[in-house]
Amino acid sequence: MEMAGRSPKWHRGMYPWFAFGHMSSYLHLANELASRGHTITFILPKKAQSQLQPLNHLHPNLITFHPLTVPPVKGLPPGAETASDVLISLHPLLATAMDRTADQVEAALRDLKPKPDFLFFDFPYRAPALASKLGIKSIFYSTASASALAHMSNTLPIPPPVTPPQPCCSAPMKLGCRSSCLNRMGRC
Repeated sequence: MEMAGRSPKWHRGMYPWFAFGHMSSYLHLANELASRGHTITFILPKKAQSQLQPLNHLHPNLITFHPLTVPPVKGLPPGAETASDVLISLHPLLATAMDRTADQVEAALRDLKPKPDFLFFDFPYRAPALASKLGIKSIFYSTASASALAHMSNTLPIPPPVTPPQPCCSAPMKLGCRSSCLNRMGRC
């Protein structure tokens, strides 16, 4: 129920890709939401928690970290938990390890009191189905621009047709410029 003139407070879950650029962006969002009185549970690898905990100084009473144990994956160096721990060529193995944390994430979300109203995610493709199973709404929050996501996408095997070039204006355009602008550019 919404109280007179006040917005309801929500519990948000956050489950970003195991890379510090993603986790720090999510922590910025968590701080913004916490500044409005919302509580946040941040799901991340144990090692990342120890590195992000000192940055959680604005709203430590509203932002809590839930650590995950990153399981071993053949080919992934022992102890690797984040993208900064491995070469970029090993990121697919880290993604496999992240996929294998699904049971831990489900248990964490199920056991949280109160249960999160929303789960923010970016790379974990299983997050929406997992959230839905638990009655939690999922929100895709990307730390990358739309153009970067489109560039990384393999979903379009053939580029879409391009609109043919349109004829230019039939009458020449007249442009004006204030003399003060031209003086600064040294043209007057």
